[in-house]
Amino acid sequence: MLLIIGIISVVQIAISYRIDGKTVTGYDTLESTANTNADLVCLGSSRCWAHFDPRFFESNYHIKTINIGMNGHSDLTATLLRLQNYLSRNKAPKFAILNIDPFVSAGSLTNNTNFVTKNQYARYAFFPNEKDNPF
Repeated sequence: MLLIIGIISVVQIAISYRIDGKTVTGYDTLESTANTNADLVCLGSSRCWAHFDPRFFESNYHIKTINIGMNGHSDLTATLLRLQNYLSRNKAPKFAILNIDPFVSAGSLTNNTNFVTKNQYARYAFFPNEKDNPF
C-alpha cells in the first residue's frame, strides 16, 4: 500500500512540475497571466474569449491588453474569481471590458450550476498553491 501511495505521489509531483505555468485548454490561464500587468483586461464568457482580440487593442490603441474570458462560463461568479486571481498576481489595469449578453447570470459560490468543464481545473486539486485554492 505504501508503495502505491509513493508511486502515485511521484507521478503527481512530476505532472504538477510539467504543467506549472502552462495552459492546458487555451483558456486556463491562471499561472500564465502572472506578471502581465496589462492596461486593459477583457472579462466574460466564451463570447469575450472569442471576440476580444488583445492584438487589436495593442495595435490600434497601443494599450497592453489581456483577455481572461472563459469558455462555458456565463456566470459572473466565475468572472469575478478570474478577476480576483488576475489582480492577486498583477497591478490593477487602467481599463476593463466586461462582456454582457443575454446568457449572463449573477450566480453565487454556494448555488451555482455554471461551473462547467470542472475537469479542466482538476490540476489544481493536487498539491495546490494557496493562491489557487478558490479554483
